[in-house]
Amino acid sequence: QTAWNNVFGQGTYQKILQAAPANGITYMDFGAATTGLLLIVLWAYSGLEGISFAGSEVKTPKTSFMRGYVYGLIAVIILYMLNAWTVSYAFGYKFIEDYSFLYYNSSSTFNALQTILGTTPAAPTVPFYASIIVGNPYVAIILGFSYWLWYIDTIIIIWMAGVRGLFAMAFDRMIPTRFANINKRGSPTWANHFIGIFALLGVVLGLMDYYSMSLASSVLALMDFTCLFFIWPLGLAGMLLPYTRPDLFEKSTFQYRIKGIPVMTILGTLTFAVGWYMMIMTATEEDITAELLNIVLVTAGLLLLVYMWARNQKEGIDPNKIFTEIPPA
Repeated sequence: QTAWNNVFGQGTYQKILQAAPANGITYMDFGAATTGLLLIVLWAYSGLEGISFAGSEVKTPKTSFMRGYVYGLIAVIILYMLNAWTVSYAFGYKFIEDYSFLYYNSSSTFNALQTILGTTPAAPTVPFYASIIVGNPYVAIILGFSYWLWYIDTIIIIWMAGVRGLFAMAFDRMIPTRFANINKRGSPTWANHFIGIFALLGVVLGLMDYYSMSLASSVLALMDFTCLFFIWPLGLAGMLLPYTRPDLFEKSTFQYRIKGIPVMTILGTLTFAVGWYMMIMTATEEDITAELLNIVLVTAGLLLLVYMWARNQKEGIDPNKIFTEIPPA
């Protein structure tokens, strides 16, 4: 409170606490608020699975992946919790809530906040609050740059996962085999180009969403839905693999059991449940435009699957046998 008033003037902290109720702030019940926040939390933790696409380059995946996932996940949890806790501890949760409401709710509440501060309000972010606590605006720049570096690090993993995913589907003849073509350096050219175009499209959509274009918001909601779609099939596969394909399970690097039950099955069951929860939650965020686009994409995907299935049969390849064995290294 003192740090805030020192920057924006005496009494501004209290005025923000008074302005939010005066401008009609409403509070969600515990269940709805927890559900909404949990969706954001689950989305924030997504992406850790991307490193699994580099499994073939890991010398000892059984130990390296377990250590990396466990220690890495713990480190990320601590970092996320510190980000949330330090700000709310310094300013109070209610103040953060009221400031965010005034900033985001409407133009009238934003103007009310601007009147209180006597300047254009800054977005309620961790770098912004940290700079006030420390009393140095350069802290916001340093933290903002650090977050940007985090995105750069994530981009590499997600890009690799996307490219290798396309390559694998093309290799299994589920999409046109052209996506499995590689150049002299062994890099999948078509898959890389496709992901590059898709990434540029995402940048444009993100910019449109920043300026509140409804179509971009719908497409981004659709992208959230489609990006999370793979989670429940992955959980289903992990849940059933030890029983439906024991031959493959015996060759896997993850054969731990708890009272005779494969840990893969336990984790697969949890992943299956979480995956469907995330699907339902993201679907509720879609508007009619996103839902129509979703129908178009799913239909296009089914048509592509039917086409590739017929093409494989025409070329003398039985699609039913494609996934019955592990391809040679």
